[in-house]
Amino acid sequence: MEKRKSATLPRSPGEFMAAPLLPPLEPLPTFGELSMDELHHRFTKGILSPEELLSDSIDNLLAVVPYGGLTRSAGHLMENQPWRQPSLIGAGLWGTTFVRAAESGIALELVQLAEELSAVCIGFFTEQSARNPLFPDQILEGPWGGGAGALLGWAVQFALGLDQGGNLARTVLATGLPGFRLPTRAPGMPAPGWLHNYLVDSPILAQSFLKQAVSRETPRLRLELPPEWEFRLGAILRGLPRERADEDSETGLIRILPLKGETILAADSLGCSAAYVPWRPGSSDATFFQILSPSGTEMTVASIVRLLAGPAAESG
Repeated sequence: MEKRKSATLPRSPGEFMAAPLLPPLEPLPTFGELSMDELHHRFTKGILSPEELLSDSIDNLLAVVPYGGLTRSAGHLMENQPWRQPSLIGAGLWGTTFVRAAESGIALELVQLAEELSAVCIGFFTEQSARNPLFPDQILEGPWGGGAGALLGWAVQFALGLDQGGNLARTVLATGLPGFRLPTRAPGMPAPGWLHNYLVDSPILAQSFLKQAVSRETPRLRLELPPEWEFRLGAILRGLPRERADEDSETGLIRILPLKGETILAADSLGCSAAYVPWRPGSSDATFFQILSPSGTEMTVASIVRLLAGPAAESG
């Protein structure tokens, strides 16, 4: 596969700050543009090896580094990252690459879990702000900036981190990348979550990072959403086994809200998981919304997100 052409890169953090900003990255095809479904298909058929994906990811990540937000981890040498053969438990993330959060605690637990599931951390962690490698004049604020930059530069399949005060939702709004937020463990504790490139990959990531057993049966959902979303989401929502929400009950209640400034903290205030969905970006009806769900319904929500990906979701 053709590698992205880039200028000679500075070699120290100080040089990163002083170096002139590179022009936007050329949209050359890379393995980072593939969904996890397509990656696994290529792995299975022998079309692509994890070694090739890893090499491609490193090249693309180095092209993204000058845009800021990423710092090399002393404990992770990119060129020597191992990958494990898939197992029954590890096949979901086998061979996929990701960048990790700098924060300690539960975010690092997700990193460890990802590596146990045969994903490959390629040696950088996300720091504060970055520039969008596709639109360098845009600043990506907050601790998700580096992970967003790596995704927009087609270097990795997902990025892990913490949702601090709605920073994950704000990054989704700024970039058009999908995001998923898991519930917090205790009041006041930041929730872990991830950014990824494709809605179709939501179930793979959700199943990988949910430690509790996932029921094979679809729970009977009670949906709460503005009337206009009935039309906008069409047959996807109408086909769900659901009942109207009772005003005095929260059990099994899934809310769908527009994702905008005044609703960014809704998931945090309600203690919910949240799927942050960019809806038809670039079209006349483009918007963003969030699906808020109580603990235990995350896989159902991830499956809904997969359906929202459209016809491409049916091929995986």
